[in-house]
Amino acid sequence: MIKLKGIGEYTAAAISSFSNNEAKAVLDGNVFRVLARYFGVEEPINSTGGKKIFTTLAQSLIENQQPSLYNQAIMEFGALQCKPKSPACQVCPVQLGCYALKHSKVDVLPVKLKKVKVKERWFNYFIGIKDGYILTKQRNPGDIWQQLFDFPLIETAEKPNADDPIL
Repeated sequence: MIKLKGIGEYTAAAISSFSNNEAKAVLDGNVFRVLARYFGVEEPINSTGGKKIFTTLAQSLIENQQPSLYNQAIMEFGALQCKPKSPACQVCPVQLGCYALKHSKVDVLPVKLKKVKVKERWFNYFIGIKDGYILTKQRNPGDIWQQLFDFPLIETAEKPNADDPIL
């Protein structure tokens, strides 16, 4: 099923467990949250290592269960009980075994890496040659390619137009 266009791991696991009762663990935000809090997994859920840890953990928990019922239950538990904000820990049926509650980490688990915002930059280079010498300059510290040599440039906020007089 995963080979079908538009079907990812989550959708394939959900369909196979709900329709065929296959032991495929579904991992969505609710499940990540429940597992991270209950087991104290501090590896970021969106890191390569974190995905492996959560996949292995979730898959081990679904063994010997009714997969369709288990997946729906843990997803629903995360949505209604172990909510992202203001979870109902005081009335939680599994609070005695919850790592996050015991260690006051309910508000910090699960851990998620922040996405790096990519800044587009346009470097417009000039090549100067005179008497066999090529004009270069050393890049400043604290910037991209620091301390490396390159050609003089003008940085613009947008892609330059070929008719721009600075070119």
